[in-house]
Amino acid sequence: MYSIVFPIDNNFAAYCAVTITSIIQATNAKNMGGGQTPLNQDSTSKRSKNSKQSTDTEHLPYDFHILSADISQDSKDKFQTLAESLSQIYPCQITIHKVDDEKFCKNKHFYNAILKYGWNNIKHIILFSDLTEDEANEIEEKNSIEIY
Repeated sequence: MYSIVFPIDNNFAAYCAVTITSIIQATNAKNMGGGQTPLNQDSTSKRSKNSKQSTDTEHLPYDFHILSADISQDSKDKFQTLAESLSQIYPCQITIHKVDDEKFCKNKHFYNAILKYGWNNIKHIILFSDLTEDEANEIEEKNSIEIY
């Protein structure tokens, strides 16, 4: 699975939808032509030694995550419809996460950076992947206490 995160507000929902659509269409075109999977990775490198090697690329799905404090219900509905439509082209899902801005206000330096540069200009790095919701919440709680 390829996880991609978009930190947006409701004003950028349409642009985010266009970007997601472009990624799916470009991936589908590449795979139709026999290219490698997204991010130019060799899908056979993760297979076990006992599994059959294939010259075909594996179609690993995209997992798009939208982080937003103010996304409207209308935009949520449109993203759901978009995910259903794009899944017919290439496997994908779109998950919307409500971001609590109050958590960021507690850290003076981080909050000032958001005010100065804007949320969308802060580099976001994935520290963990393939977590259950419970695992993610536990890690968030632990790190929130340590940071704040």
